[in-house]
Amino acid sequence: MLTIPVLTSEQLILRPFETADVALVSRYAADPAVADRVSRSAIEYQSPEQWIDQQHVNFEEANYLTLAITQRAGGQLLGCITQTHYEADEHAELDYWIAKPYWNRGYATEAGRLMLDYTFDCWQLRRVFACHFATNPASGRVLEKLGFTREGVLRQHYCADNVFEDLVYWGLLRHEWARDRVHRRPV
Repeated sequence: MLTIPVLTSEQLILRPFETADVALVSRYAADPAVADRVSRSAIEYQSPEQWIDQQHVNFEEANYLTLAITQRAGGQLLGCITQTHYEADEHAELDYWIAKPYWNRGYATEAGRLMLDYTFDCWQLRRVFACHFATNPASGRVLEKLGFTREGVLRQHYCADNVFEDLVYWGLLRHEWARDRVHRRPV
């Protein structure tokens, strides 16, 4: 049985979700400020408890790592980060969200660095990609800080509530991550 990792930095702990997180996950996921900036969540299709339990199965069976983003001091749940490994293609997709009260504090960038360091170190990745709605440029700034390169826009690619959204795609290659890692301070 594989153990889901716990990743730590100066300000954050990325850890598996726990049953005690259910109420906050539900509240955060229901906030339109968050929900309107992320794609349909698994939480919409099953109970939050089932979603949390499913994360262990996903990690073991599908190389799908979802972690709670929490403050190191106090343990406050801030959001969620996921990396999905597509083994045959040697790449992974990075997804994240932060609850609105914690926006603009660098948490998404710090969590992204932790996740990228873990997955580039532990998985045989050639690249990581990420995308965001064009209406959410703040997410693009996070990806830029993480060293990603903007690769293009898929126009009207995603439909939510009969509104079609453009998706902006970004990519980070292993050698770019390694180069940038040497020149940054540890998290």
